[in-house]
Amino acid sequence: MKPARHSLTDMRRSGAMSHLLWRHLFLCTYLFFSMLVTACGDNIRSGNASDSGGGTDTALDGGTDLDLAEGLNLDFTFPSLEGERTAHVYVPDQQVARPAPLVIVLHGNGSSANASIGDGATSPLSEWLVIGEREQVAIAFVDGAVGTTGQQGWNDCRAKNTSSPETDDVAALRSLVDTLVQSGLADRNRVYFTGHSNGGHISLRMALESPGTIAATAVIAAAMPDDDDNECDDAQEAVPVLFMNGDADPVLPFEGGAMPNERGDVQSFDESIAFWVERNGLEDSADEQTIDRVVRGELVRTEVRRATYADDDGEVIVAGYRVVRGGHGEPSIKHEYGLLFESVIGKQSHDLETAEIMWEFFRTKSR
Repeated sequence: MKPARHSLTDMRRSGAMSHLLWRHLFLCTYLFFSMLVTACGDNIRSGNASDSGGGTDTALDGGTDLDLAEGLNLDFTFPSLEGERTAHVYVPDQQVARPAPLVIVLHGNGSSANASIGDGATSPLSEWLVIGEREQVAIAFVDGAVGTTGQQGWNDCRAKNTSSPETDDVAALRSLVDTLVQSGLADRNRVYFTGHSNGGHISLRMALESPGTIAATAVIAAAMPDDDDNECDDAQEAVPVLFMNGDADPVLPFEGGAMPNERGDVQSFDESIAFWVERNGLEDSADEQTIDRVVRGELVRTEVRRATYADDDGEVIVAGYRVVRGGHGEPSIKHEYGLLFESVIGKQSHDLETAEIMWEFFRTKSR
């Protein structure tokens, strides 16, 4: 396994040079498919579960002889039941004590690891590279498999959508974690999953089916599957979970129900949080707060309301961020989507930086 090596500076320069061209091509493609299926495009298609999609106990030996350089390693490969999978892996400074915390970042359906790191388009998820460099954390941006529509995505718990790949993504993601742990890079007790949309749904599947793999998960524009549309097994173990959803999301119904174009049924934002509050044995009494706004001229676009649920030691174990008037995109101060893109996915909040909020949630969690 010898992935191409690129420095973080090189990637930022490359992304800036191709930004305008790819952004316009992306938006044109997005709008075209939007007309065909009402609400689709980058990061908004959902996946289904299948009989082969549940996590298995199959051991996939990724080996320990990994040629990983400091900085961002492109096209890193790791084994899965269906063949090799790819990821971009950020490796912190070799002088830092190993093993390091590991954050697994999972894109939405129709997107990719390239898009997640901001190669050619605006991506709030790319802020994980800044965090990795500053905090000396290993980051893995993983590519999903190709589904029936030709889009990369993930086989999550929702059974009523047939567009996602029929891959065992739980086993594949376990394999990635095992590979990076065995290499000495990652701390098995400090592995965190985060994802947007379909990437968030597969992160929740990991929490349900493979809780022993992760220390915490945090998702954007994702929710628990409806009980009648859930093909996942449930290990019934506690896992710290954070949700961040817009209440005007045109793709994921904030109040629960059927997603557009028969992409599955989900629980509401409040029901999703309540599930994990009960699972973690917490009191159903939240500490509620409104996040201070970051003013953009005279226009106040959204408002973020946070509810947190702590254990007896005061550690926040479950959190819910409601983006009032927010859409399907990731809130970000640094990475702003254009108005045309927002006309499809809804308003983006600029009152917080999603990756920073999630790292703050992760950093104190350990198995």
